[in-house]
Amino acid sequence: MIDGQATMEVGGELVAVLPNGSSTVVAVPSGQDGVVVAVNLKVPIADATLHHAGFVRTFNEPLRPAVGDWRTGTPSPLVGELHLSMELGEAPFGLYPPLVVFAQNQTWLIGPISQNVRRVLWRWKEDPDGDLTVEATLVGESESSVREVFFIQHWDTPRELTPDLFHEYNHALGQAGCGRTPLPGVTWATWNDGVFRDIDQERILRTADFLREEFTNVRWIQVDDGWAGPLAAVPNEDGTLGMSDFACFYKLGKLEGDARIPGGMKHLADEIRARGFRPMIWLTPSVDYRSELFQDHPDWFQPDLRLHFVPEMRFLDLSVPEARDYVQHVFRTAFGEWGYGGCKLDFWSMGFEQPDATSRLKGKSSVEWERWFLDELRSAVGEDGLLLHCIDLPFGTPFRSRWFDNFRLYADSEGICAHPEMMKEQARWTAYLTALYGVQRFWTPNADGYGTFPHIGMPANTHRLWGAFLLGSGSVTELAGWLAEVPDREAVERVRLVAEWASPGAPVSVPGYDFAEGSLDPPAHWVRGGAAPLVALTNWGAEPLRHMVGSAFRGLFSGRTYTQGEIVEVPAGDGEVLVPLDR
Repeated sequence: MIDGQATMEVGGELVAVLPNGSSTVVAVPSGQDGVVVAVNLKVPIADATLHHAGFVRTFNEPLRPAVGDWRTGTPSPLVGELHLSMELGEAPFGLYPPLVVFAQNQTWLIGPISQNVRRVLWRWKEDPDGDLTVEATLVGESESSVREVFFIQHWDTPRELTPDLFHEYNHALGQAGCGRTPLPGVTWATWNDGVFRDIDQERILRTADFLREEFTNVRWIQVDDGWAGPLAAVPNEDGTLGMSDFACFYKLGKLEGDARIPGGMKHLADEIRARGFRPMIWLTPSVDYRSELFQDHPDWFQPDLRLHFVPEMRFLDLSVPEARDYVQHVFRTAFGEWGYGGCKLDFWSMGFEQPDATSRLKGKSSVEWERWFLDELRSAVGEDGLLLHCIDLPFGTPFRSRWFDNFRLYADSEGICAHPEMMKEQARWTAYLTALYGVQRFWTPNADGYGTFPHIGMPANTHRLWGAFLLGSGSVTELAGWLAEVPDREAVERVRLVAEWASPGAPVSVPGYDFAEGSLDPPAHWVRGGAAPLVALTNWGAEPLRHMVGSAFRGLFSGRTYTQGEIVEVPAGDGEVLVPLDR
């Protein structure tokens, strides 16, 4: 150890010395599975405190002592106890990658700025001198000589957990090729509002006609899960439709004659396009083990990988050439023959990133096969298409932004909005992603469809609260529900207003919010910049929220005009959005 400096070792060999107050970028040879990148910090481990996105997202705690058990805390209401037995970084989801260390009036930020062939598993330990060593283990076998790249930043003064902490790291990520230009407009999808897989062509096109007349900012119509129908999908035990998985493409003739979509999937895409929208389709590359595809070709799939909450799923093994051929067949059909220009990809990353992901044929790591799969998908959709990265529970890593435009950051809204604690957790996690980590500079977060939610009986105040959060956090990219048929026209009007003011990719800040505070309450004030600036007020508490306006605004939901210095009062459990008067 060199006094007063951090050192970096790869496989036990010294590769970098980091002087105080400096930063460095280090390329790490891939080598074999289990290469360890060790950053040795000359600070007693007992004095060190750590921050990682995994703490916030999984256990509701932004900071943990290095000597403590990071698994303790208040588990997420979404993932519960699921990940308590896993090492940090081992969990089957992507998280914003860097680790931050605070110790003895110094701060370090350490993280990968590439993910070419390896996943990173974070650990830390005490060295023989009682000091802290942070280890990033590169996981996954590969014969590639491609190098991973790590970033290290050091300050010899204490830093707060604020957005500027990640400024240089984000710049390095951008230089490494992360990030896509956000696409304007929003998507309407057939999921949520209690509709789920009960879809048909007539209702989709009737809604599209309504959106064309009433919603100026909708660009995409997404045919969500359930489009394949009962002939191609394995039904659930309760008789409802199963998922429209990749097995639906195995024998395309089975898709013909579906009374819900009488013209077929190509005709539906053509009709959507004729109404001035671009069509999207929901896909999952997994299949049900009872499907004909799996029964006929079990050797195309990974034998051991299971998804904990849908154990019937089986995931393709892309080291098998026939499995890759089948993937290309699916993409040619959906985006070539049928003509869909966008895709919500669901239940997919587990097949590459769970600890039990395997390949029959050696040579490439699961990350490399993931990149092959996403390259094929992006090519099939086209650079002007829209790719939505769907359910993966907690995530936010920018490495997938090379392919995806939007990413889901929580579970389905229709389930979240029925549980106040889940609403609050999503809002808090979104604040970290957008206002602390700034992920929207890489790709646009999507909080799932904003509909009217009649099936859960959402009252007007909660609907305003949720709409204000979505706009303030910049995470509204998707609408839901058969909006032309909803009796509550005031709720539909709120959905229209939220869609009109959606601005994907806009910068977000949360003035006065303490990111290091352990409180479970999310921000009450959100400021969204960019071309359509606004202020969102979200009152998660039991007392009225008061806000003094700095200039003239109009309340988006109330329609009331506020002059400079006037107080806006938002009741408990309610929300309001302040927009400039000149729009």
